[in-house]
Amino acid sequence: MAGSQFDPELVERFIAMLADRQQYSPATSTLTREVLLNLGQQTERLAKAVDEQDLDTLRAIAGHLEATAAKHGAHSLQSTTTELLRLAADEPDLLAMVETIHEIITLSLQAQQSVLRVQPAVSDRTSGAASLSP
Repeated sequence: MAGSQFDPELVERFIAMLADRQQYSPATSTLTREVLLNLGQQTERLAKAVDEQDLDTLRAIAGHLEATAAKHGAHSLQSTTTELLRLAADEPDLLAMVETIHEIITLSLQAQQSVLRVQPAVSDRTSGAASLSP
């Protein structure tokens, strides 16, 4: 029946979004505010390195970011950073690297939002303060 099927690309994006939300749940991830601050700084450095076309720095930062993501259970961030390293090898594809860095920044922001929504509620309950989160 025409018009009754979902757009496959939209479905894939929806599945990826759900997987990312699950990835950053407190039960499966050890991302803390400190780690997230470090990830944010690293993503800023990645953007600067690609802007300056400094591939050696970009590879070094991406390697560190990949290891940090792996250590703390941020699997989507890890695999996206692995893809960036692949793109930065031999004959770098600058446009694809910029798109991948944008995705890394988006994943980092999603992780920050997820952790910050959870941690204040936990801190408020342990300190006796009222929680404003639902």
